[in-house]
Amino acid sequence: MPLPGTPMASMPEGVLPGNSIRKNFRDYAFWQPRLTTNKDGKAKFIATFPDDITGWKIEALVMASKKRSGLASSQVQSYKPLLAQVATPHFLVEGDNTNAIGKITNYTTDTLSIIRTIEVEGNLTNIDLQITNSHVDSLILFASSPDSIHLKYAIKQKEYEDGESRTIPVFKRGVKDADGLFVALPNDTIITIALKPGSLRIYAQSDILDVVLNEIESVKNYPYDCNEQLASKLQVLLAEKKIAEFRKEKFKQEDRVKRIIKKLSENQHKDGGWGWWNQSEGLMWITLHVVHGLELAEKEGFKTIYNKEGVLTFLQSGLLQLPLREQILPMQFLVTHNIKVNVQPLYDSLIKTDLSVYSRLRLAELMQHANLPYDKTWLSDFRNETVKGNYYWGTDALHLFDNAIMSTLIAYRLLKNEKASNTELQRIRNFFLEARTHSWRNTFESASIIETLLPDLISLTANYTKTELTLMNKTITKFPYDTIVQVNGSLTVQKNWYCPGLSYSVPRILECEPQTNRQRFCG
Repeated sequence: MPLPGTPMASMPEGVLPGNSIRKNFRDYAFWQPRLTTNKDGKAKFIATFPDDITGWKIEALVMASKKRSGLASSQVQSYKPLLAQVATPHFLVEGDNTNAIGKITNYTTDTLSIIRTIEVEGNLTNIDLQITNSHVDSLILFASSPDSIHLKYAIKQKEYEDGESRTIPVFKRGVKDADGLFVALPNDTIITIALKPGSLRIYAQSDILDVVLNEIESVKNYPYDCNEQLASKLQVLLAEKKIAEFRKEKFKQEDRVKRIIKKLSENQHKDGGWGWWNQSEGLMWITLHVVHGLELAEKEGFKTIYNKEGVLTFLQSGLLQLPLREQILPMQFLVTHNIKVNVQPLYDSLIKTDLSVYSRLRLAELMQHANLPYDKTWLSDFRNETVKGNYYWGTDALHLFDNAIMSTLIAYRLLKNEKASNTELQRIRNFFLEARTHSWRNTFESASIIETLLPDLISLTANYTKTELTLMNKTITKFPYDTIVQVNGSLTVQKNWYCPGLSYSVPRILECEPQTNRQRFCG
């Protein structure tokens, strides 16, 4: 339905409407999220529209008590009888040549005598024109140096003036290039790294739990709270609690844990599951993720109030409606909760099909939890190795589940339960550290990695009490260590005792004539 009445824009006193050079451009007009109606059901506000000559669609979403809501819309059209507009690129690169297009439009029925002005970087040109309908100019622009180009295209007709002033950013030519490396140093060793001469930033940490805490902060500070993100935040908060207990420190986030538990309990759908937002219709994987977080909270002594019977009803009723591959996760949940379910037919059916590495690993973990035999021989055949010697499974992909991170997490759990060697497990753990940049890729991935690795990382940390690093003949014992050094071609690092992580990076260098480099983009 349309809005009741047309919004009106007011002009300051003494200013002829439209008699100005326009320079405030954007693709939205206003946003008023906190309006409240008066006793007559009306709300008012003053808005200044941008200078774009265009149509503006206005939408009002309203909510009231008793779950009442509504939507209304209207259209506001900017209009001027005589106007000058200029179309420019959004940006230029140093050395670019391009054209901007200026257009003068006369919507009146008269032929008008005007003065057209073009100003580029202070260079001004004026000409007299007779405009009946329209006139088009092509303006040559040359980006001689990085910074910006200032352009003005305007007209004047007696006391009336219109036009646009635009600033085009000019970026420096080239590609910013930076190099870096993360090295995990679990044992006493000496390494030499070949480097280009120049400045180098070195960062070393002595406690792997500090890396975990940094990741926990990243998840906790994520700005949104869908049910998946709430469950992920709950899981990392519980991990933070375990680290605090290990370090004999006070855990200060109990109230936040309780709030998340309350919110997730309230968000359970009437069908027993959880969807993306609030009480939306349940999705299988989100339901399993939320319930797992709530169960972890119970183990840590927190009270939960969700409908557990509803969860089982949701999983059991939806299980057989899923494709075979998607039945693995809910069936695994039922098995680990001692719910009688026959997994052998599912295994026999799927193992004959063309499964991805991720699905094969999921199926193997299901059989392991059910204490049933499964084929293990392929695990080593499908294992990959990074250039740094770390182990992983699967392929790097944007899929939420079927990717190298999630596949390797399952392989880690499988091998750990099969009593794999500490060396093999260490190489897998190092893969996750190698794959981490400023953080892992999403909240679900971060929470899954932290929960899987944390028990072993805590045990590992408990066995080491001293860290010593020798770097360029300097012995370092206080961590984290962060410094910038000058190198001439190589860097030798000697590590005694335990140091979980050393990273180096070079400052960003602008390559003005970059060469093709496929190494970083092709596997």
